[in-house]
Amino acid sequence: MTQGTCKTNTKQESVHRQPVSLKEYLICIYYHKPSKSDDRAFERASKHCLSQLKLKNCGDNFVFKEYQVTSGQDFKKIWSTIFAELNKNVAKVKEMHVFSHSSKTDGGNDGLEFLSTRNARNEVLEDGTISYSEISELEKLRWSPNANLVLHGCNTGLRGTSVQSIADVFAIRQEKCRVHGQRGGLIFQEMKLFMNVLHQLTKKFIYGLLAVAIIAMSGMSLVVRKSLL
Repeated sequence: MTQGTCKTNTKQESVHRQPVSLKEYLICIYYHKPSKSDDRAFERASKHCLSQLKLKNCGDNFVFKEYQVTSGQDFKKIWSTIFAELNKNVAKVKEMHVFSHSSKTDGGNDGLEFLSTRNARNEVLEDGTISYSEISELEKLRWSPNANLVLHGCNTGLRGTSVQSIADVFAIRQEKCRVHGQRGGLIFQEMKLFMNVLHQLTKKFIYGLLAVAIIAMSGMSLVVRKSLL
């Protein structure tokens, strides 16, 4: 894939055209709890995922990024940072993985879960939930054709009593990428199998169609939803 051309004059009244490769980002974002009791499962899963992405995507045009977030506010800041960097570099996201907790209740405040932001008096300034409404307000990133956004969080692909799942809301907002969510709990020890399944799905999907796939994986189901274009 190329992004425009670069023109350089080598001699008078001559033009040299040199294709310029489009930079494609492969990103992992993981939740970190600043506590000794944290087993760092999200971090370990993120680093394994990133290592697999590096093995499967070789070339100077690929950019690999990993971000650690603690609060919901952190997540939104990182998302804005990615948005700004993509626009500055005229780049696109090929694949993004988000490792975090998530909530799926009947209370209407479902979403990705992080720590709340508190002041010096330990008063909550902003809760840690990236709710449906906040997901709908995230910047629309530049996505490559057949791009993937994977939400590694419990029940991110489960609708339950709601009309939409967390994955649905991301798909509607981001538009031009496939969004993958979980039905049930995610077992990080099976990340290698998960990644292999994901890449096989990517090869088989036809871009622009609505696709729903359910994969049995040790009692866990993975739901894949394609945005409507």
